Amino acid sequence: MVHILFVIKFLQQYFVLNLDQYTQLMLTVDYEAKRLVNVR
Repeated sequence: MVHILFVIKFLQQYFVLNLDQYTQLMLTVDYEAKRLVNVR
């Protein structure tokens, strides 16, 4: 959870999204990364 908050803080410096949008973005990235490496 801490790494997600760090990344959200980092993204806030470059993109204008609300907290829900950042959370959805991080969950999507996490899901896709796991799917790419076939981790379940």
